[in-house]
Amino acid sequence: MTPSPKPSSGVLYIYYRSPNQAEKFRPELQAFLQHVENATTVRGRLLYRRSSDGETLTWLEVYEAIPEDFKTTLRELWSGFEVDKSPYGDRREEEFLEVQAP
Repeated sequence: MTPSPKPSSGVLYIYYRSPNQAEKFRPELQAFLQHVENATTVRGRLLYRRSSDGETLTWLEVYEAIPEDFKTTLRELWSGFEVDKSPYGDRREEEFLEVQAP
């Protein structure tokens, strides 16, 4: 029996930009988050904001209580996900760790 991956105490944020067409991009990004959950059991949240000039959107994927190898798995899932990735530009990752009480 393979032991379950040890969860981190962190939160992973993935952000990227797209043209301001939320109605076009939202369904495929939601499908990707469902794909991630099906493959890993980690449920992500999807948020977005419009730029001040109204021309672009910044998307934010949020994953909490992630396994140690989750970032690598997420990259592999994104590269294998069949969607035109050109509108999304670079996906940037930031992981924040929870401050433990003394």
